[in-house]
Amino acid sequence: MRLTKAIGISSLLILCVLHPEVKADDQVPGFDCSFDFGNCGWADDNTATLTWTRQKGSTPTPNTGPTSDHTQEGTDQGTFLYLEANDGALGDTAALISPDIPVLGASGACVTFWYHMHGSAMGSLTVDHRTGGGDVVSKRIVGEQGNLWLEGFVWLTTTTTTSQIVMSGEVGGNYYSDVAIDDVAIATGEVCAGQKPEAHDCDFETDFCGWSLESNTNFNWMRGSGDTFVPGTGPGADHTIGDKSGYYAYIQAYGNTEGEQAWLVSEPMTNAGQSSYCLEFWYQMFGAHVGALSVATRVAFEGLRGPSYLGDIAIDDIKFTAGSCPSPYTCDFENGDCSITNGPGSTINWKTVTGNSGLEVPDVDVTYHTASGHMIFADLTAVSSPSDKAVVDTGEYEPTASDQWCFQFWYHMGSSDVGKLTVSQVTESTGVVILLRDFHSISHADEWHVWETTISPTGKTKIRFEATTNDISVPTGIAVDDYKVSDSQCVQFGSCDFENGFCTWKNEENADDLDLQLHHGPTLTSGTGPDVDHTFQSAYGVYIYLDASSHMEGAVATVKSGELDSSQAQCLSYWYFMYGDGIGSLTTQLSSNSLSQPITLKTLQGNQLYGWKQLKVK
Repeated sequence: MRLTKAIGISSLLILCVLHPEVKADDQVPGFDCSFDFGNCGWADDNTATLTWTRQKGSTPTPNTGPTSDHTQEGTDQGTFLYLEANDGALGDTAALISPDIPVLGASGACVTFWYHMHGSAMGSLTVDHRTGGGDVVSKRIVGEQGNLWLEGFVWLTTTTTTSQIVMSGEVGGNYYSDVAIDDVAIATGEVCAGQKPEAHDCDFETDFCGWSLESNTNFNWMRGSGDTFVPGTGPGADHTIGDKSGYYAYIQAYGNTEGEQAWLVSEPMTNAGQSSYCLEFWYQMFGAHVGALSVATRVAFEGLRGPSYLGDIAIDDIKFTAGSCPSPYTCDFENGDCSITNGPGSTINWKTVTGNSGLEVPDVDVTYHTASGHMIFADLTAVSSPSDKAVVDTGEYEPTASDQWCFQFWYHMGSSDVGKLTVSQVTESTGVVILLRDFHSISHADEWHVWETTISPTGKTKIRFEATTNDISVPTGIAVDDYKVSDSQCVQFGSCDFENGFCTWKNEENADDLDLQLHHGPTLTSGTGPDVDHTFQSAYGVYIYLDASSHMEGAVATVKSGELDSSQAQCLSYWYFMYGDGIGSLTTQLSSNSLSQPITLKTLQGNQLYGWKQLKVK
């Protein structure tokens, strides 16, 4: 807050306080804006279906949108812009266009903004850089981001003409999808903190950056966008932008020979005095014939062609930072132990193992659902004392702007009924340990289970797993896999739009014939299945489906939820698509440890005609 003047009149003291404003950049008048006194130099795009609305305090629809602006957060005095989802339908947009930005030099410009995207049917916010060559997506944020204001930034690279920023909000699945923005600013001639790429950082949007191609054959890395050439392998979109307009690097198995190698090699590391670097990248290895992806210390990526053409491998968003890698917020143990350490009082070590590699080790992992996948395992088969225990701590997680995190993990309690798993939250600075949950194997079937909870960190935080046994004479073991920490509170347990996987659902491991699959866009068989998902009504959105093309009549695929709270009644709603001449049935059942047989809640039979339809079951 800036105090500008104090005037004394008799015994009355008047304080004149101006609202805080972001420091304006003189090179782009009207760009920096808190929206407290209008839209500054920004204007609505009249070609869009909706417009942005100025708002003080809460938006009209409950459970979506902010309760105050960002500038004067916590009060009802400040103003922000938001997209009222109730005014439109799924996919409708509102676009806001900035004032003209002058020609940008080598350092470009840094655009910062604050956004709020809270709601169960949240759509998206896209930031485009509009130049003479058209619009380039600089940032796209999709889905629920938590009930808080978050800062976003976009680095604008060199331009040869004036340009503009376009901020577009898109309505999600229903009216619980208000998108809000506030406090936009630009700094010309500056690079956003940590954003200017080093020679070896690359998102492949323009070229291979400083990376070179090495191969003894015609088999080589290529830049691609959207789907790769061959169905059934490769990504459908890049990682940077998240749709078919973004680029990635990939090797194509089709037309090449098994065992051929393609190298993607970085330029030399320039900071020779740095003792270590952290390499981060995103990869996709999807297809029945995928070979291998190796990372060498020079630094180079080696793509190895698999046995047949369904073996495309893709990478994107390579990034180096000096120093050791921070504790990962997601860990599947496929690339190491994720900085876990033995906890206090541990007499047994948790070990990284593959599926079916020991007497009590689960047959498959969670990540890949194969015996080749990795997990951590506490072997309790040979403990000598009831006091023996296996304790392991995750790495430390730094505090964030959010005061609530969602912690989720998968666990397997073995085939016996004597194991016990304790999960706790540990605050590093104080040593305070908060018990989150006790799990007992007697109440868990011999399969993988998922659990999640909202935690409130008060400093550097880690999660502790402790495995023990109630009977040292009975062989047992406990496994953990695929844990993640999200920077917002957990959504209702069991809710899932499948955009980021199966959430707390899983395919049946034992008593069915095949699995449901994640998919986007049209299914592979014409005359059946959807063309778009329900969440976004888009070919980019993800849904799960049963591919009937290669299976016999009567084959069953079952997907089931994690364990729900049975202490209160709940309403299950879902959207289904059953279209085609050969449709079988869809059955919804409720199972419980107290039931000898599952209870059938609803069965749908045969062709239900084209389109997504909703079903609700208590």
